[in-house]
Amino acid sequence: MGIPGDKITEMDWWEEKQLENITLVCTPAQHFSGRKLDNGQSTLWSSWVVQSKVENIFF
Repeated sequence: MGIPGDKITEMDWWEEKQLENITLVCTPAQHFSGRKLDNGQSTLWSSWVVQSKVENIFF
């Protein structure tokens, strides 16, 4: 995709990443991930909590 590897962060559920004054928290999401008959639920989908000192946003 043309993005340098040092600009990509892979995260599992409940891992956090601090970016200046914001914390990103990788959280579970319910999503049907099957694309074929034999690989249902083989991918972990994520939602996100964006935390700052004044508020939290769930996406």
